Amino acid sequence: MRVWLYRWPNGDCSVVWARNRLDALDVLDEEGAAVMRNLIPLPPGRVSLRLEDDGELGLEGFGEYMTEIVDQQYPYLEAVRMRENEESVTPEEWAEAVKRERERVRDEIEEAGTPEGRRIQKSMGMAGPLADRYVLEGHKGPLQ
Repeated sequence: MRVWLYRWPNGDCSVVWARNRLDALDVLDEEGAAVMRNLIPLPPGRVSLRLEDDGELGLEGFGEYMTEIVDQQYPYLEAVRMRENEESVTPEEWAEAVKRERERVRDEIEEAGTPEGRRIQKSMGMAGPLADRYVLEGHKGPLQ
């Protein structure tokens, strides 16, 4: 099993574990059509969650290696964070960095390579390589 980081165009990110990139797309398909080239393999690392008073789990933090990789995915936020160590940063500067991050990544969805795959991709709103996988594996019945 490998662990992958996927940064969505709106700035959110997902961490998935899967045998390969195509399996990772399959897992990400629960949220939306992902682009294979934007899957980033993660080295061994740590994500810690804390139990909140309301019973929810919240992000405690990342291990050192994870922090470096996540920071690389958000260069505008990282630049403000670095400046914050030396000077005060206004809420407006943080808001501008967040806005720029949300506008920075635009995924061009990869089109399926087969006519049947394109039909499945269009009707299901899934990644093209994943739709092709269903065609090549001879998937029978409705896709869910």
